[in-house]
Amino acid sequence: MSARRGGGLRALEHEIRKFTYRPGWTFSLYEDEFLGPMLYIVAPVSDGYNPGSTVDLGIRSRLPPDVLDDPGQLGRWLLWRLIEVEIHEAREMLRYEGELVSDPHAE
Repeated sequence: MSARRGGGLRALEHEIRKFTYRPGWTFSLYEDEFLGPMLYIVAPVSDGYNPGSTVDLGIRSRLPPDVLDDPGQLGRWLLWRLIEVEIHEAREMLRYEGELVSDPHAE
């Protein structure tokens, strides 16, 4: 799939710079050789395995075709993606008597 449709990655790169979220969180776009257009989120979060410390997450996500076709969909999709990240983080942090309720990294 080419990122050239609907203004492509270049148009989206201009738009992604306009979004802000939590302090320290950054968004960027790039073209992966095999996966195509990608979003890269850097997110400093509490470390669920080492309480009191933080870790910088590097979250990579493929851009869906509807966002490539219509850059106006970027904000809506980005909100959905951030909600997914927050769900994962909540699962890493919620504890009952010191034990994780739902460890997203458990097998």
